[in-house]
Amino acid sequence: MTEEFDSWLRDDERREEFRLNVACSLFIEVMSPLPGDTSPSRVVQCETLDLSANGAQVALPDKLTPGALLPLIIEVGDKRFDLMCDVMWCREGTLSLAQGAETLYLAGIRFVESDDLAYVEWKESVAEWLLDDL
Repeated sequence: MTEEFDSWLRDDERREEFRLNVACSLFIEVMSPLPGDTSPSRVVQCETLDLSANGAQVALPDKLTPGALLPLIIEVGDKRFDLMCDVMWCREGTLSLAQGAETLYLAGIRFVESDDLAYVEWKESVAEWLLDDL
């Protein structure tokens, strides 16, 4: 990561919970079709910069609207968690790469409880991973 990207992380050290040290894939549905529309949803894969039981800090190519409730998927190994998230904040930045600069957005998301059991399964799995790290 570049120095600018690292400064984003330092500026947003607000959470007071344990970070998870697990490799994961995180996908957010950033656009859903209207009822009756047959066009597909727009789902983007995020770079997970920081992950905890209650939320994450991610980098992604799309701007998110603070306050939006969005579906997401977290994959850790062979486990898949279909969750909902609340976008807490989002800001634009530039990541300098060898082939040029790339505009990305850094966002803070909070996982929210829904009617689905995946939220409970997520919390239970997080507890297991934290115990494994002890």
